[in-house]
Order: sequence, then C-alpha cells, then structure tokens
Amino acid sequence: MKRLLQLFLAGVFLLSFSAQAARVILPKGSENWSIGSSVQLEWDASGDTVDIQLIRQGEDPVEQEIATGIDNTGHYLWAIPGDLASGAYRIEIVGNKSIESKKFNLVA
Repeated sequence: MKRLLQLFLAGVFLLSFSAQAARVILPKGSENWSIGSSVQLEWDASGDTVDIQLIRQGEDPVEQEIATGIDNTGHYLWAIPGDLASGAYRIEIVGNKSIESKKFNLVA
C-alpha cells in the first residue's frame, strides 16, 4: 500500500512538472511596452525551432508574425514595430506545441 501511494504521488509530481514546463516567461503580463522600443521575449518550450506570433486582443483577434523558424534558444530580442496600434496583445510561441503569454499592452 505504501509503495502504491509513493508511485501515485510521483506520478502527480511528474504531471504537474510537465504541465508547467512549457511557458512564456516574458512578458509576464500587464506590462506596458512602448511601440518602437526593443524588449526581450523569453519562454521555456520544447522543439528545435519556434515561431513567434503577436496576437492583438479584441473581438477580431489579429495575428502577426514576429519570427518564423528560429532556433529555440528560449529568448528573442524583439524590436516592436512603429506601425503597431496601441492596445492589448499576447505573444504565442509555437514549437512542439503552442503556448501563449498573458496579456500585455503596447503604448505609443
């Protein structure tokens, strides 16, 4: 019985760890980043390469490529284009699976 409980707890631990492994580290959420500035994006995800998408929030979400097929180093210095509209956005990292950041704001 004790061994069965140990195996169960080990399985729960491994599942919780693997569920948390793939994540966007930066942006953390609620940041206000200036359009035209450069910011560091960071993530922890599996896969040799990743695509990075910018998703504008709203009734009709708009996706825009930031980078495609880049080496999965876990970070990317993003120069925020000057032609983006102010508003709420999310970052999506697509490797072996897709992960999204929490909402952040781009401001003029």
